[in-house]
Amino acid sequence: MNDIKIWIDALEFDKKGGWKVDTQFVHLVGCGYLIAANEPGVPVADAKTTVKIPKKDTYRIWVRDRNWLRPHNPGKFSLLVNGEDNGVVLGAQPSDAWIWEIAGDFELEGDVELTIKDLTGYCGRFSSIVITNDFDYVPTREIERMNKERAKIKGLDTSVKYCGDYDVIVAGGGPGGVPAAIASARKGMKTLLIHNRPVLGGNGSAEIGITFEGAGSHEIRETGIAEELRRLRDSDPIRPGDWSRALKKLVDAEENLTVVYNSHVCDVEMENETTIKGVIALDILELTKKSYTGKIFIDCTGDAWVGYYAGAKYRFGREAKHQHNEYLAADIADTQTMSGCIRDVKKELIIKTDYPVEYKAPDWVPKLPETDEEFGRHIHAVTRLAWWVEAPNTYDDMWDGEQTRDALILVLLGYYDHLKNYWSGKEKAKYTRFAFTSIMDGRRESRRLIGDYILTQNDCINNTHFDDVISYTGWDLDIHHPEGIYGGKNGPLYCARRVHAPEVPFRCLYSVNIDNLMFAGRNISTSHIAMGTTRVQNSIATFGQAVGTAAAMCVRLGETPRGIYQRHMSELQQTLIKDDQYIPSVRSNDVNDPCLRAKATASSVSSGEIFRTAKGEIGELLPLNVARAADISYSETLGDVEHVYVKLRSDLDKPYTIKLHLQPIGGDSDTFAAAGEIYTTEAVVPPMCESWVKFDVIIPTKRDMYVESVRIRFMLDENPGISWRSIVNGTMYQKAGEKDADGNWKMKQNCSMCASVPEPKEPIANCGPENAINGYNRIVDAQNYEWVSDPAQDMPQWLEVEFDEPATIHNISVCFDTDLVNPGVAWGVKVAEPPKCIKDYTVEIFDGSNWIKIADEKGNFMRKRSHSFEATRVEKIRVTALATWGDRSARIMEIRAEKA
Repeated sequence: MNDIKIWIDALEFDKKGGWKVDTQFVHLVGCGYLIAANEPGVPVADAKTTVKIPKKDTYRIWVRDRNWLRPHNPGKFSLLVNGEDNGVVLGAQPSDAWIWEIAGDFELEGDVELTIKDLTGYCGRFSSIVITNDFDYVPTREIERMNKERAKIKGLDTSVKYCGDYDVIVAGGGPGGVPAAIASARKGMKTLLIHNRPVLGGNGSAEIGITFEGAGSHEIRETGIAEELRRLRDSDPIRPGDWSRALKKLVDAEENLTVVYNSHVCDVEMENETTIKGVIALDILELTKKSYTGKIFIDCTGDAWVGYYAGAKYRFGREAKHQHNEYLAADIADTQTMSGCIRDVKKELIIKTDYPVEYKAPDWVPKLPETDEEFGRHIHAVTRLAWWVEAPNTYDDMWDGEQTRDALILVLLGYYDHLKNYWSGKEKAKYTRFAFTSIMDGRRESRRLIGDYILTQNDCINNTHFDDVISYTGWDLDIHHPEGIYGGKNGPLYCARRVHAPEVPFRCLYSVNIDNLMFAGRNISTSHIAMGTTRVQNSIATFGQAVGTAAAMCVRLGETPRGIYQRHMSELQQTLIKDDQYIPSVRSNDVNDPCLRAKATASSVSSGEIFRTAKGEIGELLPLNVARAADISYSETLGDVEHVYVKLRSDLDKPYTIKLHLQPIGGDSDTFAAAGEIYTTEAVVPPMCESWVKFDVIIPTKRDMYVESVRIRFMLDENPGISWRSIVNGTMYQKAGEKDADGNWKMKQNCSMCASVPEPKEPIANCGPENAINGYNRIVDAQNYEWVSDPAQDMPQWLEVEFDEPATIHNISVCFDTDLVNPGVAWGVKVAEPPKCIKDYTVEIFDGSNWIKIADEKGNFMRKRSHSFEATRVEKIRVTALATWGDRSARIMEIRAEKA
């Protein structure tokens, strides 16, 4: 036989030109491919490669491609052989599946250059090319048979290679998987982390770039590994949403942790019906398979692939109201899941230009409502895509992942057309173009694995207490509109009900029917509505730390996750607290920590510090030499507004009457609503002081059972001699600004002003040294606060802990103040060195005769620092603060010691 077959994968092309590598759907498509996605309507640069043909002959060239939007055929391209175009147009067949097309028959020999030429600039794609002189050969469309054929032609080994046994195997290197793997490895477990992308982070990666959000969006940012990641990200920032480098720093530091990248779990091996023996992972670049065995498995894949292949029970879509008596649930159950978004942290998808750019969308691009009111959404920034640029929820992100992403491409094109041609602010978009730098779908929802408990809307709203609580959430019950961007005047939200730190039980994190399976991510055991608060990254990170810690306990104790719940729950909770994960309602009672039974003294104590829970840091006084405004949110459950409060400073020697203008501006900041009536009221500002000034006003509040947030713009005119206290380092949802010379409000994100609808409460905090040993690793309330030294006294300042009896210890850990209130969630705000954090410090122990220095640290920016030393009989511990990053006071939240 003289038949010759040559198989070239698209990813093997020597020069990819403007074509992007796409490997996110290998498990569905069968392999990676190249896609022509850049500026809409502008063909990308050619992809080229050279192939050696062993003998002169006539060859047929097959190309595997997909017409992603028939019958419109937007992704057409051609194949050039040695620079010659035979006129065959590819990517236009009347099928929207991946198929093989004949590109033509060619006389070939020696080195042959293949060129793929994009003809449209609209997302053409190809995955493979076969060159053969066998005219009776037709490549198969069946993926499994195709890849066997590929391996045969290329001479590849298709056997599954066994690559080792582990104590704990974690699948998915996102915000849940990385903390899970780190927590397991830190407990001495031989841990494997399998991740299907080239970089860590999931939705928070360098590929997608969603910032790590969680309870900090309102008031209580998460601690533990979640805060370690924030501190590492903030201290070495490149891009606001890129958490990949911080995640990699942590995993690289763990000697017990092995990370395998670009590997998608595609099957499992079962010991029996309820026990996983191992996983099989597909290399998404090489298309080879490897297997790994383990004792405990943690599914952090988001889509719950490990659980799916293991036969774990799961849900998909929306429950009906009757299932959990959730008033926000759908009347009838369905399989709708929230849409993702196309994102890219490296570059804005829409960029500024020095020249006007016009765009006329092709007829096949969906047309969005033309007026702002009908469009139903506020466009805050021309070059930044909002979270609501979403597709309808009827797409299946798991089994139709590529089609779902393509639906988002259509959404992007429709949005770009609206921005350029119909938006009321289209002049702002005139000097912009669509760079279309991303093809990545940052997904929000898919399978939810079923645990021994299913968290519901009522649990979250009613703050149900669980004896097995391991963490909490704080994000709203935030579910997006099922029609996505096509929902028009309905706005982008289906519901957004506020919650206050709902507890999450451990029973939501392990499988009800697979004995050695746990999970952390958007795939945990919740209802669709409750998933609205558990799905964000910082919350997920705490779930990951919990299951990683529990997995290590399972291996050490020979238990199942359910056994940990039944027999070792207190140990798990206490271990998490020791490792700096805050758990509401659970206090440290570690018998190996002599600090809990000690006496604390300090060099000085602050006597006038105010206990604050509001978002953002107190900023400078801004004089009312111009008109200033702030958008203030409050809960509609408060009812009609009868009083408001503004913090003002008067430098005048007499009382001064000032007018305040208040204008309702809608609910959610992204939902379009016509600005309401302006209400004007006045109050007297006391002379020569700063104070909260109360204004009486009646503003009716419209009740909404779905979206709770109400916003009012507080506006003060120019008033010489009066200043308004500002707030800085806030969240992306806070806005403040001033009126320009043309009378327009110029509002900025991440900042605000001191203004409130409910009466502000500013109790004086107990700043005594006993707070460092009270069993809490953070500020809980005004009484259970932290040690704060007197700001009037210079550094150094010290805190001393004296044991009730000498103890032999080998480790001391200290929790510093990295300002867990601020910034909660802020896209563009990164605080590398929190001003309240102690920068330089020493730790000493007193053995009964001498003070021994066991740590002398400079330049600290981390919240929790642990210092180990040779076991020593100790009577006292002293931590001395030498400098902070700017604050006048030394602050310590917790000191712990560990007995040898």
